[in-house]
Amino acid sequence: MLCVAEYATNALAVVDARAGEVVGRIPVGRNPASVLVMQGIVFVGCSGTGEVTAVPVANPAAAAPIPVGHQILGLCRDEARGLIYAGDYFVNGVHAIDAALQSLVSTMDLSSSGFSGRTDPPPCCTIEPGAGRRTVALALAPEGDVLYAANYGTYDVARIDLATGEELDAFDGVVGPRQILVSADGGQLILAGVGGEGEQQVSALYVLDRATGKRVLEVPVGLSVAGVALAADGRRAWAIARDDGELVAFDAADWTET
Repeated sequence: MLCVAEYATNALAVVDARAGEVVGRIPVGRNPASVLVMQGIVFVGCSGTGEVTAVPVANPAAAAPIPVGHQILGLCRDEARGLIYAGDYFVNGVHAIDAALQSLVSTMDLSSSGFSGRTDPPPCCTIEPGAGRRTVALALAPEGDVLYAANYGTYDVARIDLATGEELDAFDGVVGPRQILVSADGGQLILAGVGGEGEQQVSALYVLDRATGKRVLEVPVGLSVAGVALAADGRRAWAIARDDGELVAFDAADWTET
């Protein structure tokens, strides 16, 4: 089965992957935008109501909201700590949810300024209301010690030390970020972003060295890179060129298009 957040219908669609058919829809909070599974529960981040809906796989009818924040976009699992991290577009921080208790346990604050002192998005991407870093996507370091947060407002990557909850120096990122992943070997961060206009247009995946934050590669995809995914074995990758309407496949070892 596939679980798909349907933003406009306020539902989690359940799809039979073999048949290619929607077999059910489960009501969740308003404007669901992200989904992940942990401990037999599907967690759905709802951008319109600021909650995360917990849907038990064994009993979807028992779906229940977890009050979290304001506009939940990115979710990330931390199996070792039993936590779900939730990026909140309207809060300068990242929420931590206890997956077993299904409750908010803490919020880790981000600095009000990002990489190189940035405080606002470029003119192409100014959207009101909203202020601050505006976290939209999250990724956990393989070692479990650092949480990476891709931010729309300052188009950078915040790094949170999970031992202390404090922010480390930020990395430069991508305009209009949509997704952030850690490469299979753990050495790189992969950023997808839709960009803006003119010089802010983005048509490539940005690959950063995870130790230094330096951009080491730009992988051509197509205009407005709206998403990226890695195969479970890390050998293949796929990226979406939103404005071109294309899904592009890559060999993740050398980023050659397949």
